[in-house]
Amino acid sequence: MHLNAFIHTGGIPSEILYDNMKQVVIERKIGASESRFNSLFLQFSQHYGFDVRLCYPHRPQTKGKVENSIKFIRNNFFAGREFSSLQDLNNLVTAWLEKVNSTVHRTTGRIPNEMVMEENLHPLDSIPEFRISITEERKVSSDCYVSYKGNRYSVPWKYAGRIATVSEEGRILNIVICEDTYEHEILQGTGRIS
Repeated sequence: MHLNAFIHTGGIPSEILYDNMKQVVIERKIGASESRFNSLFLQFSQHYGFDVRLCYPHRPQTKGKVENSIKFIRNNFFAGREFSSLQDLNNLVTAWLEKVNSTVHRTTGRIPNEMVMEENLHPLDSIPEFRISITEERKVSSDCYVSYKGNRYSVPWKYAGRIATVSEEGRILNIVICEDTYEHEILQGTGRIS
């Protein structure tokens, strides 16, 4: 979602204000720097080079800046609108955003698209896309298979009963056990064995 926003606005801001949601912060402390952040989100923010600002707990003035945007979209875009697919929704919201962001904002008295130009956004084109690699742990079965998404993948007999770390990379499933890596092409469907 952020990447689309970065592309749409033409770059990356130096900081972004967030509500205290678990996707961003696991444990909120009074001093934001002392908070425990979601590690994947922290990697994402560091990759794109923006600072994370958190709304102050129990202070609706800062949270309102975030909440009002959501309420505005819900009441002014979604209300009474129908769409047939995700692509249709994306096309409709893109056209709507262009219209809304090209008109004078009631609070600021300025046009949002012009204000974005003053933000000194960091260019996105020099930064490679952030890739997410989700790893999970699996116990190797007594008959030397690792179960993943309804299919079973073989490993050598000496690993029976051990814990394996599995991760997807494209169409390849990587299975790591005791620093040894085994690769399998990810099977389609379920109930299959490789």
